[in-house]
This record gives sequence, structure tokens and C-alpha cells, in this order.
Amino acid sequence: MMRPIRPCDECGGSFPPRQRGGNPQVYCSERCKAKHDNRLRRQRYPERVKAWWDAHPNYGRELSAQKRRIIFEAYGGAKCDCCGESIFEFLTVDHTNGGGNKHRKTIRGNFYGWLIKNGFPFGFRVLCMNCNFATRYGRPCPHKRSNLT
Repeated sequence: MMRPIRPCDECGGSFPPRQRGGNPQVYCSERCKAKHDNRLRRQRYPERVKAWWDAHPNYGRELSAQKRRIIFEAYGGAKCDCCGESIFEFLTVDHTNGGGNKHRKTIRGNFYGWLIKNGFPFGFRVLCMNCNFATRYGRPCPHKRSNLT
């Protein structure tokens, strides 16, 4: 017997709902439920929400930097695997076998959060933005080409 498909109350995406303790599932994911709850919170308590954000103006930036530090350490330290660049702001995570754009579309969310949640899977490395961009489409990095000649 197939479960009926219903639209998510938040994003409109289709999903087969599960029955949880007598209450039907109305959101396709925890993320959509959290989005809905946050919107309600902003509507009901606008002063409280504004006061919190005024007290924590760099919250998102600091959280992102903290996640990046954790990821860089898990993948061998905060330096480029190709050229050795170590300026934190220049570093990023690269898909070793390519296909990064396609992969990011499938996870539909925060890439750094996905890496942490999935236990730092193989197939990724730390590169600076220059080396990462240069190795797109399977091309060798200019640093590697200069070492070959």
C-alpha cells in the first residue's frame, strides 16, 4: 500500500507523510518546520527577536567561521593542499573528483553543515580559492603545471 503524497506546508514540495503519534506530518523536513516556527516567532515577538539580533550582530558570520575551522582541521589543517596558502579567508573546501555544483544541488542547504553532519566523508580537500577555481572541469592547477616543467 502506497502512502499518499501531500504538499509541504512551508516549501510546497511533495512528500509521503508519516504518521507520528496520531499527528500527521505537515512539513517535508525538520528544516521546513524550523523555518515555519522561526517565522511565527518573528511575528509574535518582534521586539524580543530584534533585541537578540542587536545583541548578536555577527552571529551568522561567527558560526560560519567556527564550522569552517572544524572542517579545515578535519581535512588536514587550514592550508591549501596545492600551494600552501594559509590565510583563512582565502580557503575553501573542494570536491576532489569534481561535481561540486551537482552535489550542492542535491543537498539543498548548508554545505559545511552537511560535511559535519556526515562525519567528514572522503572526497574533499582544503584548497585556496585560486587553486579551487583553476582545477575546475578537470584542469590541473597552475602550481602543479609549473612543477612539471
